[in-house]
This record gives sequence, C-alpha cells and structure tokens, in this order.
Amino acid sequence: MSFYVNLRYITPKYVGLSKTEAKILDTLTTKKRGNAYGIWKLSGLKHYPTVLRALKKLEEQRLAQVVSVSGKRGEKVYVPTLGGVLISYVLNRDENKIVEMVTKNSSKFRELYKIEKDDHWAFSAVRNMIADVYAKKEPRSFDEAIEDVVADAIVDTVTDGVFNRNKEAMDWLLKLPKVKWVREMAVNWIENEQKRVRKMMNDLDELKEGLID
Repeated sequence: MSFYVNLRYITPKYVGLSKTEAKILDTLTTKKRGNAYGIWKLSGLKHYPTVLRALKKLEEQRLAQVVSVSGKRGEKVYVPTLGGVLISYVLNRDENKIVEMVTKNSSKFRELYKIEKDDHWAFSAVRNMIADVYAKKEPRSFDEAIEDVVADAIVDTVTDGVFNRNKEAMDWLLKLPKVKWVREMAVNWIENEQKRVRKMMNDLDELKEGLID
C-alpha cells in the first residue's frame, strides 16, 4: 500500500510538532479522553509540567480540545479533535487506521471503493481535511472531502483524455460513472465546460469578423 498522505504534503506547522507534543497527541488519541494527569501517566514521560505545556500547544493548534472542567482546581478533560486524530495517524504512518476511518465515515468512499479499490481517495481526502484545520476552518466532512478529490480527478482526467488524446485516462473515467453521484458530477462539469468553450468560440468568431471587415 502506498502512503499517499506523506509528510511533505502536510502543513509544516503540524509536522513541526515536537516529539513530546506528538507523543501526547498519540497518547490522547489512543486514550480518546482524559485529564492531564492520566495522560501523563499513560505517556510514560518524566515531567508532568511538560505534559501541561504540550496539551496547551495542542489545544492552540486545534488538535485537542477541553470538553469539561471540574473540581476545585478546575481539572480539564481533553479529547483529540478530528484534525488531531488524523494528524496522529499520519505521523504514525498508520495507513490502515486512516482508511478504516474514512471507510466508516464516508458512504461516498465506500461506493467508490466497490468500483476502484484504491486507497488514494481516502489519503487525499484526509490531506484536504487537515489543510482545513490549519486554515482555522471547520474541517469538511469525509463525504465532502471525497467529493472534492473526485471533482479534481474529473477535471484532470477529462483534460488529459480530451486534449492529450489519452485513451487510458478516458477509459478510467468511463469506469467511474457506475457510481451515480460521480456520473452526475462529471456530466455537470462537462456541460459547464462546453458552455465555456462555446462562448469562447463565439468570441473568436466575432474577433475574426472584426479583423476581416
């Protein structure tokens, strides 16, 4: 399995997590929720204040969030955000968990996978979702991310197939319309492109007539 979500495509801000911060993120992702003390004990790190600083950094970067505060000392309970979980899987190069997560949460990916068993759809979608987190936006849903990846693939494939006469690209595209929403997306893009080209041809005809006159 090729690991398409490689680190050079992931936002440097996240890749630049220190080893301690990455360790805390991994521990929190494994534990799913917990207070600083519990995370510290599970992580095996020596110094408790280091864990507190790491959690604060993860919270600032939207990789972890506080879900409750209790007790006289205001003890915080943390959970990893969706972006935090995805980043943790990427940093650990855990391809299987990434594919499992996308499969579980995206009906559109499951439909695609029946036609073309290629994990790159999942990896590319996750890459885009992580980019959303870095841009301080709410991550698009798994289905939305898959749709965006397919839309880009349609544009690239049609362009390559039509303009470069690439039969392999056209054959690949003709296989995907077995999935209804992909077919509708492709037809819609082609129709819009046809309108654009017709307008361009009309503009060229007018320009030509002007030059002849």
